[in-house]
Amino acid sequence: MNPSSKRCSNHDATQMNRDALVTPTDEQKRERLLAHQRKVEAHDPQCWFFIPGEDGQVRGYLGTDEIAIVGKRPSTATHFSGESARLFYQILFKYGLSNAHVTDAIKTGGKATDPDPGQKAMEEHRRLFLEEIAILRLKAIIVMGHPGSSLRTFEIMQSYGCGLPLYPIRHYSWMRWNKMNRIAWERELRSTLTLIYPDRIYPDIEECGETAAGSRGGTLPVPKVIYDAADLRFVCGLIEPLEPGDHFRIRTRKFGPVQMSKAEFYALFANVVKPGSCYWTAGYYKYSSVPIRARHLLIV
Repeated sequence: MNPSSKRCSNHDATQMNRDALVTPTDEQKRERLLAHQRKVEAHDPQCWFFIPGEDGQVRGYLGTDEIAIVGKRPSTATHFSGESARLFYQILFKYGLSNAHVTDAIKTGGKATDPDPGQKAMEEHRRLFLEEIAILRLKAIIVMGHPGSSLRTFEIMQSYGCGLPLYPIRHYSWMRWNKMNRIAWERELRSTLTLIYPDRIYPDIEECGETAAGSRGGTLPVPKVIYDAADLRFVCGLIEPLEPGDHFRIRTRKFGPVQMSKAEFYALFANVVKPGSCYWTAGYYKYSSVPIRARHLLIV
């Protein structure tokens, strides 16, 4: 190689390194996302992606902000529609998530009750997902599927090893059942965003007239975190950022609302927070019934 060609080669390498450090524009990210979409569609023609909202205010799969919102898998191979989908996009717009990246962990369609793909197929889904989020500059991933739920979305995302904080909430489709579910889902999203961006101010949530009066008497403090669970489920990622005097409320489907401060939680459930418990290792600890020592925490 002559000296001039060597200089040219070094210059090209330097330019490539500089280009790699330049943050791509939103338009460049969308072009890469569309190219990735074509790759996934070649892998499975039945796949689909979260389409932009009808008014163009929510970009869905083409969102390029630093937050990704991830479901388990497409429930239909034709279209993203229905009342829960409309509410989902409406709430994203309300909370400034119009340009959040909305996608699924598994790219092939199926019902929520369908078994997960086999190990070899999951390795391919993992590769495709990691290629997808590498296009973006993400700060965190909001996972639509709590640890231990039948969706298994949180466990799948953990196995993918994205190297990003994971924040579990319920799947948006849960909102389709009633207004209380819609409000509860919005509360859960709001609480999660407060953990990611603690200095931001978020819109108020429309309430359904639920009282905060507890069986302990008097009026309870406004909880800093509210989330929903089928049973008495303590979610580490939502509780641990709280101060000892901060209250959190669990809206259980089985027992009704339960509220306590973080200090009360540590005092009454010392077995839950001991080192090595699944509260720390799996991210949650659940009770199928409310212990006698904690029944005064039920909101009546």
